[in-house]
Amino acid sequence: QSYCKEREANPLFSGWLQPVSGNTGKARCRCCNIQFTAEHTVLKNHAKSNKHQEKSKCLAPTQKSITQCMQVKPNPEKLKLETAIKTAELKLAGFLAEHNIAMRAADHLTDVLKDIFKDSNITQNLSFGRTKATAISKNIIGSCYFEELSEILKRKKSSVLIDESTDIGNVKTLCIVVHFFDNTKSVQTCSWKLAQIFSAQNRDAAQEGASAERLLMQVYLSNILGFGSDGCNTMMGKNNSVASRLQNEFPGILLQHCTCHSLHLCVSAACIQLPRRCEDLARDVYNYFKNSSKHMAQYQEFCHVEPHKLLKPSQTRWLSLQQVVKRISSQWDALLLFFTSQWLEARLNAAENIYRCLNDAWLRLYYYFLEWSLPKFTNLNENFQSEKVMITTLRSKMAETYKDILLSYMESNYAVMTPLSRLDPADASKFLPLSNMYLGVKQENPSHSQGILTNFRVRCQRFLVTACLEIKKRFNFDDPVLTHIECLTPSIATDQRSWSLYPSLLPLLQKVPRIVDPENTDLIQLIDDQWRQVPLMKLPENFKEMDVDQFWYNVLVLEDLGGRRVLKELAAFALDILIFPHSNASCKRVFSKINLIKNKTK
Repeated sequence: QSYCKEREANPLFSGWLQPVSGNTGKARCRCCNIQFTAEHTVLKNHAKSNKHQEKSKCLAPTQKSITQCMQVKPNPEKLKLETAIKTAELKLAGFLAEHNIAMRAADHLTDVLKDIFKDSNITQNLSFGRTKATAISKNIIGSCYFEELSEILKRKKSSVLIDESTDIGNVKTLCIVVHFFDNTKSVQTCSWKLAQIFSAQNRDAAQEGASAERLLMQVYLSNILGFGSDGCNTMMGKNNSVASRLQNEFPGILLQHCTCHSLHLCVSAACIQLPRRCEDLARDVYNYFKNSSKHMAQYQEFCHVEPHKLLKPSQTRWLSLQQVVKRISSQWDALLLFFTSQWLEARLNAAENIYRCLNDAWLRLYYYFLEWSLPKFTNLNENFQSEKVMITTLRSKMAETYKDILLSYMESNYAVMTPLSRLDPADASKFLPLSNMYLGVKQENPSHSQGILTNFRVRCQRFLVTACLEIKKRFNFDDPVLTHIECLTPSIATDQRSWSLYPSLLPLLQKVPRIVDPENTDLIQLIDDQWRQVPLMKLPENFKEMDVDQFWYNVLVLEDLGGRRVLKELAAFALDILIFPHSNASCKRVFSKINLIKNKTK
């Protein structure tokens, strides 16, 4: 007997009877998921079977109609409780993420909260485990942050900073950070994305630049003003680099090498001029104590010194070298006593090598010299790692440190009077005599022989010359933007005496076509007129003490008696130019946060 379509309307068969595709003599039960012949008797017997009647309960009408739903009035108390529960779950997920707490802790946290706050309806109705905590962090908190930042970048000008991870992980990642001014009275720095560079399709360094550019293009770059990164060829090379491609795509953007990277490379190159034993001593002392709590305890008991850890010199930690030198130099005498005992008693080769280095007065002179010279670089490095706006003082601070180093080994007239861009740090005819070089007060010790001092001073001179050559190679003291951007500093912008140096903003306006269109002469003239009005206006005294971005924000909202913003165009231009990058230390901070979760348990 063939399948009869009309039987589906029979109340006994409706809802579960279905035909079998390709076989007209068969029927199928949707509830039991079995087939049988399409005879009427077989169908009736199946409908009366216990198995079918048990499974057919799923066909009971449980969903309400739209009309019924519209007639039901929502319970305000219930809605209020549900909203409070969702808010609590959001805050708990944010708390776990902010404080780097493992998401699996949410499984136990909920039980603890329910046990503590038994009288709270919100807590007792929480359903918050590791799965929900992860989903909220990724799909709600993360997505909302990304959407909000995207909307800001669509309407605000921004600069982009990128850097690559340098940790020991197998996955190399690229961090993208954006720099912009939002209506929060200051320049903001926000993380945009952390993405993997190498993949199965991209496995060599030749494609690294293209991969970085492809990730960078996901940012809303139509309003990009500047790009900052370290000085590697992949990022800042002249040909086929990320910077060169951005220049072709967005003409007029400002490219800035990371100042912190550059300073670190200057110091590393200069340290090569010193004896290798300086570095060997630091590494040997660290290695002697690092895995032996016994040695450390013996050292502290023997010399009665404070329990300061001996540090390790690192090529990737910008500020580590000064701390290593300072720690060893401050404990030199104690270390000498301890390793004299270790060499005589334990007869270890490692202890003997360290003893001979510590007993070398010539080597100690180099540590005194490094203790004096390294802070010149590290203090500047720390300054440019700040999240505050530093672009207005970048050139002046670099020039100040550059001259300070030059004056320690060159004639003062030549170092001070010669323009920095034309000064030759390696011009031996302008060198001071070795005995007149300034190498710090600790060098003036009459106990040192003349031969040791001469050799020492020659090495130190090479160190200073190399450091200055590296600074000149990596920093352009004639950069037109950095030269003129200094005038935006509050103390200069409000001082009438600065008119002789900066009578007009036109030289700066002409160098930033992505902020002001060169053909818009009316706007250029308006900005320049407002610039000349600033020193004549009676601004509040506290304006001069503000950070540069906060100063120009307050100038932006400054109104006259008629409620008109009198310096609006000038302040808007200044705030746009202040987002130019000076270093990508912000990317390093993102990597530091990521490294917090890289451990054996996570």
